[in-house]
Amino acid sequence: PKAALTYRLLEAVEGDELGDRNAPGIVPRVKENVAGVELASRMMAGIGAGIILVEQEGIAKETFRENELVFVDHDFIELFPTSIIQGQPDLNAPQTLVLTESAALRYFQTTDVINKTVQLINQFGEHPFRITGVISNFPANSDIQAEVLASMSTLGNAAYIASNAWLD
Repeated sequence: PKAALTYRLLEAVEGDELGDRNAPGIVPRVKENVAGVELASRMMAGIGAGIILVEQEGIAKETFRENELVFVDHDFIELFPTSIIQGQPDLNAPQTLVLTESAALRYFQTTDVINKTVQLINQFGEHPFRITGVISNFPANSDIQAEVLASMSTLGNAAYIASNAWLD
């Protein structure tokens, strides 16, 4: 419904090529300083993917390789709406996740996973993440094929920026 008002910000990377990686501080500043911008979200794919460690009472720990993890701002959920299956997807707080239905079923064999915690093990270390929502899978014809949405604010944690000073 808001497609005519939705823009994707790209930047020149080499010659005439465009890339979708923007300086991390640009989106919050655009939202604050450009009239008419109501929602804005960064989407950082290709960093932070790793191993999801699931512990359930009475069940052995299971690990899952997760390549379809992206860091996004909370507005992402409203900009790219999908059906909410469980919970109230909230990515405002650091170390929160929203799972797609297929990821929830793969990890837990159910979509009833709100407030459960998983460990994300990646180049930033091992950190607990709380699940705040489950959404339907993104359509097959979408550029977005993420299965795990992680809060962008997580990247501001000291453990995450120690080797990634570019976040400022």
